[in-house]
Amino acid sequence: MSTPWAGMWRWKNDAMDGRPTMTPSRLCFHMLMKDRPALPTPESDEDAAALFRTVAGGACASMDVTADGEAWTLHSLDIAVAYPRSEQRTTLRRQWMVGEELAGHLVNADGSAGPQEGYTRVSKMDDSDPVAGGWDLATPGWSGALILTGTHYHYVIASDDRPVGVSRESSDGELAELFRTTLLEAGSNTISGDILLAVPEHAINRSVHGVGQERRFGVEGNSLEIEIAGRDWRFERDK
Repeated sequence: MSTPWAGMWRWKNDAMDGRPTMTPSRLCFHMLMKDRPALPTPESDEDAAALFRTVAGGACASMDVTADGEAWTLHSLDIAVAYPRSEQRTTLRRQWMVGEELAGHLVNADGSAGPQEGYTRVSKMDDSDPVAGGWDLATPGWSGALILTGTHYHYVIASDDRPVGVSRESSDGELAELFRTTLLEAGSNTISGDILLAVPEHAINRSVHGVGQERRFGVEGNSLEIEIAGRDWRFERDK
């Protein structure tokens, strides 16, 4: 049974386009600058780097959740991140519902509260959908997760051998390498047989927004396979 906040949300922020999606034990999120360009498939390092510099952050993570009155405390451990680090990061958040909206803040190391943030709901988690929920990437050499809500999808996928310490201030070549080895996307979807029709709504490159993409898709037991960016990926259901 999902918690009331499980599903996809849109961050209410003037400068950033943020999209967190959650199950009771998994989180996918990424934050992109709203004024990012819409480019054809970038082939040059310069274009690829320009797009990746619009990524303010992104990760998928496992979560432990503790109820605390009308709020929840979420302790997350990164599985894959947009900008690689030498160590996994843990994050503590506190969040609560305000009607049909979500509010919350980071909990700092000293226990103080970070700035409060607000989110509007995009979709609820459909507990009746057999494929809805969290799925962990099981393709060798890569880390990540996929969350399906029943009407929306969100994935964060990253190569395991990306260089550590690259930031938005790094060279075009370094950022282009991250762009080509990081997949961040969220959108709406419908499933018909062995095809998942994905309509991206939140991608690094805005040129793909609203363009339906038929992706091969199949579920057998606790394994899910889906085509993303021209290759097949295998996921295992989050237990």
